[in-house]
Amino acid sequence: LCHALNLGLVEAASVSTDKYPVKRELQQIKDCMMYWKRRPTKLRNACAGCGIKMKKIPADCVTRWYSSYQMYTYFLDNETNFRQLHRFEHDPENGFDVSQASPIISDTAGKIAEIVVEVMRPFIQLISLAEAERCPTTVCGIH
Repeated sequence: LCHALNLGLVEAASVSTDKYPVKRELQQIKDCMMYWKRRPTKLRNACAGCGIKMKKIPADCVTRWYSSYQMYTYFLDNETNFRQLHRFEHDPENGFDVSQASPIISDTAGKIAEIVVEVMRPFIQLISLAEAERCPTTVCGIH
């Protein structure tokens, strides 16, 4: 069931037309999060400069059925911080190389992520309950 849920999400997220640019918008979030995840020192410096704190950034992993949900949830919880980091990094006074700066995330991307999380949340909860009964030490692979 977990794997089927993830396949459905991947297929739905791959839709991209001029009218419904879902894939392009969600890719902006993935690109931004991976940009910062791959640059931990730069992230620490930028967070210190902005006066914000962020926990470890999750990655979207094809072998973890819930990783997309975790990634989008993390983004939504920290959307303001990601936007603040982007502005901080693009301010010439802060000494960052703007040509190597973080990707821009559109407002539409955040709205699509909200929809994805809301659609997935009941399934996550249902699977978690079923797994908790079957194997009380783990919740569908989420420790």
